[in-house]
Amino acid sequence: MRTHWIARWGVTLALLIGLAPLAWPGPAARASAANRAAPAIAGLAVAVPPAYAFQFNAGISRPIGVAVAANGTVYVADGKNKRVEEFSPAGVYVTAFGSAGTGAGQFDHPYGIAVAPGTVAPGGTIYVSDNYNGRVEAFTPPATVVRYVAPTGSDSGDCTASPCRTIQYGVAQAADGNTVQVAAGTYPETVTITQSLTLAGAGAGQTILSGSGSFQAPLVTITGTAGQVTLSGLTLQGNFAPNGGALLNAGQPGQETTRLVNSVVTGNQATMFGGGIDNAGGDLQVISSTISGNAGLIAGGGIANSDSGSVTIIASTISGNVGLNTGGGIYNPSGTVRLAASIY
Repeated sequence: MRTHWIARWGVTLALLIGLAPLAWPGPAARASAANRAAPAIAGLAVAVPPAYAFQFNAGISRPIGVAVAANGTVYVADGKNKRVEEFSPAGVYVTAFGSAGTGAGQFDHPYGIAVAPGTVAPGGTIYVSDNYNGRVEAFTPPATVVRYVAPTGSDSGDCTASPCRTIQYGVAQAADGNTVQVAAGTYPETVTITQSLTLAGAGAGQTILSGSGSFQAPLVTITGTAGQVTLSGLTLQGNFAPNGGALLNAGQPGQETTRLVNSVVTGNQATMFGGGIDNAGGDLQVISSTISGNAGLIAGGGIANSDSGSVTIIASTISGNVGLNTGGGIYNPSGTVRLAASIY
């Protein structure tokens, strides 16, 4: 059982099935002296209740029902937000469907959820008890289109039958909701993402986006029109940019969400803000990731959060970063930062 998906009842369920109960951290995050600047955090607000410390998608509120497909895909009825969330077998957020209302595909407090026997997601039928609307709705999620990238590929075609060579070419072929699967290897390029997609590597130690050593754009730039973007299983390293050495999340508050999952951001620099990451107005979630050894020459060695942006850090490590002026680990002049079960 993956207890980190259970927000309210994780401890009770663990006791009932004989597991050791979750040990909630005392403070929301442990301090690390390795992030160097004075002060280390400017304007930081730690505001994550312990009951949500192991909630891997920070947007879930009142999860009531859980169902697991035959391939391990997990669906969660998100009661208060009136939607259903989908997670990979490893607990990585994939997508969500449904909204508040009384029309087809809408919910008023989805309560129970079930997957048709033998269903392998995506493409199978999911049944959701729509509590206050007094009905059960059936959904068949569309199959996810996967586009492949590998060092031995060729930048031609649409990257579905055979891999392309560069990540940017694969991203350019992708439509909203696609996955770009990047094989192990080192990719010396910068990537701009303008649509909702998942960029999935083979693992942080295997799929590496690397800077050229010269001054250039961030390794990954996500624009304000992107919507929902997940970066998983990647290392972003060795880049030098004006803002956001590894990642520039140039989003719109409440309209764009970027998730960095099971990834490493290291050895990057910015001449101004966000040696590792510059969250310039969007919603950034850092989950089970490490941000270390980055430098912001003005502020925010690890992460700079500005323009009313929101950063949530869960089960991650922020250490060994340098802000030459302020904010060695995190610089937060005007946004919101939440930490849970993390080392800072």
